[in-house]
Amino acid sequence: MLNFNINFIDGPFVENLNNYNVFVEFIDVDSGEVVYNDLLKPNYWGRASRKWFTNWNIIIRRKGEIIYDYKFDCNGKKILIWFDSKSLGDNIGWIPYVEEFRKKYNCEVVCSTFWNGLFRNAYSEIEFIEPGATVSGLYASYMIGDFDGDTNKNKEHWRSSPLQKIAADVLGISYKSIKPKLDIPDFSRSIEKKYVCIAIHSTLQCKYWNYPKGWQIIVNYFQKIGYDVVQISKEGNWYKGNKIPNRTIDKTGDYSINDRMVDLKHAEMFIGVSSGLAWLSWAIGIPTIIVSGVTKPWVEPSDGVERVFNHGVCNGCLNDISLKFERNDWDWCPKGMDFECSKAITPEMVIESINRILF
Repeated sequence: MLNFNINFIDGPFVENLNNYNVFVEFIDVDSGEVVYNDLLKPNYWGRASRKWFTNWNIIIRRKGEIIYDYKFDCNGKKILIWFDSKSLGDNIGWIPYVEEFRKKYNCEVVCSTFWNGLFRNAYSEIEFIEPGATVSGLYASYMIGDFDGDTNKNKEHWRSSPLQKIAADVLGISYKSIKPKLDIPDFSRSIEKKYVCIAIHSTLQCKYWNYPKGWQIIVNYFQKIGYDVVQISKEGNWYKGNKIPNRTIDKTGDYSINDRMVDLKHAEMFIGVSSGLAWLSWAIGIPTIIVSGVTKPWVEPSDGVERVFNHGVCNGCLNDISLKFERNDWDWCPKGMDFECSKAITPEMVIESINRILF
């Protein structure tokens, strides 16, 4: 009787529980590539390093003859998909592809994200668990994240892909931009006057709009045409030297994500940098303007988003994998151009986008 333990948790796995040696091959059916092979003695195991979705064929031989031929099939089986990122934007951008995976492969999906409250009611056929929770009875698991140069975890380098394509690649889904569903609170507006939301802060100086006093010029323009401006970044005044503009309704600080969604839901538009709040605004469905030079326009959504970008200057360093990305260097500007990518985005360019939405 043949006795093998086979699963696809953290990559394809075979354990030899027989009392003889076997030779195992892990084959990518779609490409025909033998991704990994190994000789397994009794009670030894082998696992291919590739973590992203692959149509696996596992061939096991004894003395050169095939004794077991196993093809991956997750139909009706329990699959764990977990996000290795706490970023709001990553979690919002990736969640639609978990649902696409569930539908395509007709499987029982358990999903771990850092923002389960946004998704649990919107994706009722997915079981959401907290990060680190134990799940039994799994057939396969997939981890979605940004892993620098590790092609066993990212099919392509994450910096050279649209953010949403990272998840599509890991899960074997054909990429197209998909707007996620969110559990948006049905709360009434708390600001009576017409208003817009802005969020000026981000995780690196290069992600800021670094045009001198640019945000103040935009706030003054909105005041002139009759709109209040609500600042909804968590970070407050003078964060890392970046001052929020005057004459705004200051809702910086530790507001809940539900409060942020309510403010966005009733706003006339959102303007911000490449950040999680921009992804949240887009998912809620209000007009969204992203001001960014360090990320290429194809990183963020294109449908329903106005992207303000200056092609005529140094730009897109975050998506240039020939440049070393220093995650912990707040002032990272790899070509020494003093954040030219966003300094060269003028208030007039932003106002032009505003006017296309409002008028």
